[in-house]
Amino acid sequence: MYKPEFEYFPSLIITSGNSLQIKEGKVYTNYGGRYNDELGRNGIDYQQNSTQLEVLHLETGEFSGVIPFPEASKFNNSELAYQEIFFYPNFSILRDSLYLIFRNEPKIFTYSVTDLSSPASVRTIPFEEFIEKTPEGKKLSNGFNFEDLVLGTINNLIPMGNGTFMIDYLGGLSKDKYDQALEEAGGQTNKIWPFATKLNSGGYVIFDGTSISSPISKSSILGKLDKFVSKDEVWFSLNFSEAENDYSVIYKTRLVAK
Repeated sequence: MYKPEFEYFPSLIITSGNSLQIKEGKVYTNYGGRYNDELGRNGIDYQQNSTQLEVLHLETGEFSGVIPFPEASKFNNSELAYQEIFFYPNFSILRDSLYLIFRNEPKIFTYSVTDLSSPASVRTIPFEEFIEKTPEGKKLSNGFNFEDLVLGTINNLIPMGNGTFMIDYLGGLSKDKYDQALEEAGGQTNKIWPFATKLNSGGYVIFDGTSISSPISKSSILGKLDKFVSKDEVWFSLNFSEAENDYSVIYKTRLVAK
């Protein structure tokens, strides 16, 4: 049994993203809670002094905090404070590289797994539209802004090799589009989701390090992407909104250029 010296505190969970990877006797995870007592979960002190991932050394059972907010990230900021919903980290490891993204920042930070102190490279993802949060200062509001839930998000990052990535993202809603969705929902925020989804751009795209593809089209029977092996082996679960719920199946697909 492995247990860190700090109390785990559940945070935002992205079901389609990676939260745990194992490589050469070490477990990499975005397990949260290390700074709750000292720095809290967000704010200027957190942005300046925290680390974003944990490494568990399986041989010793020790946990280590790794990867501070990189200098090239907007979250490495001493003037503007962000809620944790915007900097939730997602990552993936391929061979000797660790690729890190934050939920509301269109950048990929590439690290060598042997040096997680600073990224070896930073790539900006040229989404056609990606609505980012613009905070107002150093103080965070105690209130909850529902519009924050429909801003741009990167939900999954899959390195495909040779500097190419598959990215699952949503571009987010501008103020005008949010107001339109809310009006179509009769002014009721709890009913806004189908209207917001209709207006929100995004999906799975291929990023080659310079440009991105159009969203990948797939059959409506395909649900969540469960595992990427190669361009010729991409596994999807069943879309239960399009099928009966008394059975399950997984689909092996492949990427085809049109």
